Amino acid sequence: MNITTILRNSRDEWKRKAIERGGAVRSLKKHLQREQTKRRRLEDQVNEAGVAIGRLREAVPAVPTAITLLPPPLVITTRATCVLLAVNAVIPFRSVPRVMGVMQYQGWIPHFTSVINWTLRVGLCLLGDVQPVQAPWIAVIDMSIDVAVKKVLVVLRVPMNALKNRGAAIGLEDCECIGIQVASHWNGESVCTALQEIFSKSGFPAAILKDGGTDLNLGVRLWRSREDKKKVHVIDDIGHVIANGLKADFAWTLAFKNFLKSLFAGASKLRQSELAYLTPPKVRTKGRFQGITRLAEWADRIIPLLGAPGQVSKDSFTARLRDLLGGLGKHRPFLLKFIGTCRTVRTILNIAKNKGINQKSYVELKTEILKLPQRSKIRKKMTVWLERHIHIQCQLSMGQTPLLVSSDVIESLIGKFKIVLMRNPKAEFNRIVLTLPTLCKQLDSASVDQALAEVNHRALQAWELKNVRDTQSKKRKAFNAGLFGSDPVQKVGLAA
Repeated sequence: MNITTILRNSRDEWKRKAIERGGAVRSLKKHLQREQTKRRRLEDQVNEAGVAIGRLREAVPAVPTAITLLPPPLVITTRATCVLLAVNAVIPFRSVPRVMGVMQYQGWIPHFTSVINWTLRVGLCLLGDVQPVQAPWIAVIDMSIDVAVKKVLVVLRVPMNALKNRGAAIGLEDCECIGIQVASHWNGESVCTALQEIFSKSGFPAAILKDGGTDLNLGVRLWRSREDKKKVHVIDDIGHVIANGLKADFAWTLAFKNFLKSLFAGASKLRQSELAYLTPPKVRTKGRFQGITRLAEWADRIIPLLGAPGQVSKDSFTARLRDLLGGLGKHRPFLLKFIGTCRTVRTILNIAKNKGINQKSYVELKTEILKLPQRSKIRKKMTVWLERHIHIQCQLSMGQTPLLVSSDVIESLIGKFKIVLMRNPKAEFNRIVLTLPTLCKQLDSASVDQALAEVNHRALQAWELKNVRDTQSKKRKAFNAGLFGSDPVQKVGLAA
């Protein structure tokens, strides 16, 4: 290639680049002119609007004054946003930062451990703010099942007129969490000590509502004796009373055992078939009769599907169902009795939980109890329970205000808390129980900010050291760090 060709190619490349550059510059100039034209138009519109506003102010001088009286916009801080997402929206702590990222939150997004600490500080503040009240109230107490090696005792304060104000079964928003205690073992003595500590801050209730657990029974009895509070009435939860009555009537009968045996065998086949949607509800081993009425409802719907005794077409729905459920049809006489009892029990529960006990509901409950089999143990237990609690309602001088007789609200609280807790594969009751007070009410940003201002992280650490010192998490970390030496069963307060 000679020098002339090289120069010609260089010149052509320079011309091409110059043409492209010139085209880009012209395009940018045109775009700038268009934007400047738009800006001038907008400025003209703003000026015209300003002139129009000035004329309106001259014509209606009271309008600007009215506008200035509007409240300022609500500003929610980042900490309050995180706590409200975790508590009111029931979002897992680990998911709160992710949700804020997806929603393109305008501000810094904290780590999930900060969200946990803020929520627990709010719960600790709510516990610390518990004070005596003038209006009479009922203490609802209950104990969770074991999670890891610990149980939690929870005490709620419910106003005496909560059922009357609500007009139906109460919810968590009608309650206040006034005490939580965590321990590895509970007995009557430890329950009594916990109640003494809790009621010393909250004042004394007019009545205590609880289930039939032996540790709670003994603990309440010891507290009433030591505090000389015999006038504090004890209310037995109707759900547990009915469960005990059903257990006394059916648990040890051969017919019920054979029914469960056929049920378990049929359910395992049913789950693996195209009729899996007819699978019966799970029958628990512990507290089986607490939800046994759901099984009766299922049986009430299934029995008609099995058809009358006799042969049916081999390819029919009834034939397939009979083949899967085995000999369930032979238990029909027992099931009719069982279903009838449970149907009446459901009606009793609906009346008692939604209307409580007063003179009007007493008559309704008495009528339903008389529908139970005359010699059944549940009828005897319910009759004794009803007479005792209408007497308590009269002694409390409540007039026609219904007496609360169901502890479902505290079981709902513990159940809601376990939904959060069980997301952890190594769940246990530790400082996370401070979430419980926050679940009893709808928080707002102002209350969250005030609580965080009143309770600092050092106070949270002090509460944890006093109440839940020897957690499995601390033991696990100490063991992995080699702090146990040769004795892996050593107690942990070691990390403190």
